[in-house]
Amino acid sequence: MVHVRLRTIKGNKYLYLYASERIGGQPKSRYIAYLGRAGSNAVKKLPKKHRSSELVERVRALEFDAVLDEVLDRRRDVMVRLG
Repeated sequence: MVHVRLRTIKGNKYLYLYASERIGGQPKSRYIAYLGRAGSNAVKKLPKKHRSSELVERVRALEFDAVLDEVLDRRRDVMVRLG
């Protein structure tokens, strides 16, 4: 199974592609590719062999969520400054 992980590092959101499998009953994850910052054309960086429509939609959803989080954080910061 191939999945995308969203990591937040120093306030920035990054996407990574991983493959998961069970070996002897234990789940193992294997790094495949760095997809870039969320919201910066990560779908285009998906390797062709992993570019299923389901995975593309999941990446787009993560990008949207990350962008929405950034917009809401900025709005909250502006509201705090305005008092």
